[in-house]
Amino acid sequence: MSTEPNIVILDIGKFIADVRPLFDEMGATKLFDPLYGMYKSFKESAVRITVIGGGNCGKSRLINHLLGQNLLPVASIPSVAEMTVLSQPDGSSGWSLEGESKIRPMEQFPTYWNGPAASSKPINFHIQNALIENKPFRLAERLLPSSESPDCEKRFRQLIYSSDVVLLVMDAHAALRRDEVRFFQACMLYGIAPIIVLANSLQPFMESAYTISSCAQLSFCKTF
Repeated sequence: MSTEPNIVILDIGKFIADVRPLFDEMGATKLFDPLYGMYKSFKESAVRITVIGGGNCGKSRLINHLLGQNLLPVASIPSVAEMTVLSQPDGSSGWSLEGESKIRPMEQFPTYWNGPAASSKPINFHIQNALIENKPFRLAERLLPSSESPDCEKRFRQLIYSSDVVLLVMDAHAALRRDEVRFFQACMLYGIAPIIVLANSLQPFMESAYTISSCAQLSFCKTF
């Protein structure tokens, strides 16, 4: 019969905080600092979620559904504008153009979106965190790069490395695209299992069927 103790660490943050003084007493703080730095960085960094797919496949509708509000504009004409939703710990809300420090009121967004410069700069939406409990997040909508582009592999790699979770949105009414297959292959090559969302973009979201499949298990796990 084994007499080795079984140690279960339920809260890694509390465990790290408890053992740090022991390292200090032994004069081994330099050995501990990298571990503590990694934990602190992970704890404070935002969860990076990327929703990617072809034009007009249902990316914005899916994000609006996840957030529980009609935040991103939805149109029958495909948009190339890059949009990112950022959670705000102070509860502030609004929108801004990439590089701006000023957050504008949401009431001003329709005027900008219907103007001539709507797709010229990436757009950031700032909302109160209601998606991931006690954790900031960055929810980005990105257009799937064309596999015919000479730098498509580089762009695939950049998208994957800048994401913790990837939702690949595919139109259930369209044939499988070469771009989608190559991006899926790139995800698996660089060590991230994308979640595939089959979307019916021909009807409003609440009347359409969204099926989510985890490629890690290759099984359907949820249907809206």
